Amino acid sequence: MILRPRQKKMVEKSIKDLLDSTPSLLVAPTGAGKTIIFSSIVKELLNRGEIKKACILAHRDELTDQNMSKFSKVAPEYKISRYDSIDKSFEGDVFFAMVQTLSRDEHLEQMPKIDLLVVDEGHHIVTDTYMKILERAKDLNNDLKLLAVTATPNRGDDKKLGTIFRKPSDQINIGELVKTGHLIAPVAKVLDIGGLKAITAEELLPKTRLVHEHWKKLASERQTVIFCSNKEHATIVKDTFLSKGERIGYIDGDMAYEEKKEILKAYERRDLQLIVNVGVLTEGWDDQQTSCVVLLRFCSEKSALIQMIGRGLRVLDNTIYPDVFKTDCLVLDFGISLEKHGKIEQIFNPDNSENEKKDKQCPNCKVMIPGKSRKCKSCGFKFSKMQTKRCPECNNEVPIKSFRCPIIECFYIFFEKNEDVQLKDKDLGLNDSDVETFIWIELGFFGFKMLKSAGGFNSVAWVLMLERDNVFMALGLDKRKEEVELLTVGTEIVCTAKSNDFLSEIEDPTVSQSRRSWTKEKITEKQFLLAMKLAEDFKQRGGYFDYNFYFIRKIVGNMTKIQATLLITFLLNAEQILTKALKYGRT
Repeated sequence: MILRPRQKKMVEKSIKDLLDSTPSLLVAPTGAGKTIIFSSIVKELLNRGEIKKACILAHRDELTDQNMSKFSKVAPEYKISRYDSIDKSFEGDVFFAMVQTLSRDEHLEQMPKIDLLVVDEGHHIVTDTYMKILERAKDLNNDLKLLAVTATPNRGDDKKLGTIFRKPSDQINIGELVKTGHLIAPVAKVLDIGGLKAITAEELLPKTRLVHEHWKKLASERQTVIFCSNKEHATIVKDTFLSKGERIGYIDGDMAYEEKKEILKAYERRDLQLIVNVGVLTEGWDDQQTSCVVLLRFCSEKSALIQMIGRGLRVLDNTIYPDVFKTDCLVLDFGISLEKHGKIEQIFNPDNSENEKKDKQCPNCKVMIPGKSRKCKSCGFKFSKMQTKRCPECNNEVPIKSFRCPIIECFYIFFEKNEDVQLKDKDLGLNDSDVETFIWIELGFFGFKMLKSAGGFNSVAWVLMLERDNVFMALGLDKRKEEVELLTVGTEIVCTAKSNDFLSEIEDPTVSQSRRSWTKEKITEKQFLLAMKLAEDFKQRGGYFDYNFYFIRKIVGNMTKIQATLLITFLLNAEQILTKALKYGRT
């Protein structure tokens, strides 16, 4: 398996810190491939002989299942075992443990010495059960290496990751993954329906009708997950949507596991179009079909906001959902979370103080002082009283930076009704080192608006534009098999990313380097003759060319070796490719 360039960079930075005896924190959102990344780190340390035994810790069975499966793909040569309520084995070179089971005293007493502790969903590490395991592991090995991976390093409570980590070894942000096609772009709208906080059930009903009205207008064809603050609110939402004929399910934390599972399955089958939930689906759940997230919580912590929006950012796998198209995720915020937090990126704060005011500059002596200070300790300058503005609803004077009126009877929200707010982050450019692993070549004379291809020794992929504007299809071929397979349908960048991942899973890490010289070498005579024979056969079978055959000969004659190789592979598989393209509507 070949790592993406950005994954490789993160692996290298983490290993550097671990070998320097520095606890390593990796921050990466959904879609970055966190399991592949930490599995690669464990494999590399085992290969180098830096560790002999590792434990990978998680807090849910689904995570443990996923971690074991992906580790086996990355490092099949190493023995693995599981330690949970059913299976209790420390025998593997790497054992995968459930924190609830391993943290019990009688189990910690049996735990062997480990050289590396990996914590999935690493923001949990400062809680009591995790710390208990960490302290035991340190007692058994003073040289213990620690690795934690998380999407949201800043917690919403007073627990501080800074007690363990001073800074991340590396961080991948959402913007990077959107640009590389590994996440869907979020498109946000902030809508004012008059406030959602501290109002009665009777007052919520008309507001919920407005929520339905806006959702129906903006997202009626999208699979949707709705987040509410409490059960009463969520029940009102469910009942209101049901009364409008919508297919909606309800989930809360007190429901039985099997009942929740059935509702989620119904959503996955599209028997339900919406799910409303209270504190259940913020973490550890994804359905690729979800393309709308509705926020009905008045104001969420930034960590929770990122987690909720992340539920809709997964790229769709069209081999599983062939009739579904997804090019973005619509986020409808009926509170003030997006207004308050703005960007949906999160920078690690070791003191866990994301809500504290930043430092400010004294206008008299220019010294930086704490944001909450009313008096400069350097020169004695006193800051004037807080500026105010007038609430148009209740006519009271309120702090000028208020997002809502603090008067209990009012709660007016200070932004324009139905204002569309596009999520933007101008500082999300990719690092210059993030080049494509594979060489993509345009094959532009087969009647498609766009057709490009890339490949290795054992696999090849194609991305082509369909008749729908800006809708593309990605196809792949494992040369050890005979059938061309559909990889996904979506935007060009998503299709290219899916194709790169397909090739990376099959190819040897040295393949991309060995083929780069082919971009400068001329087509061989053998390649030319074979390409022209296949092109003639393609034409006789009814294949279409944009140019006459004489001109095609000139184009092929000027190709490089890599262009000729990809052209020949396309012509050998053209019938399968065109059949699949026609199914979705070829140009």
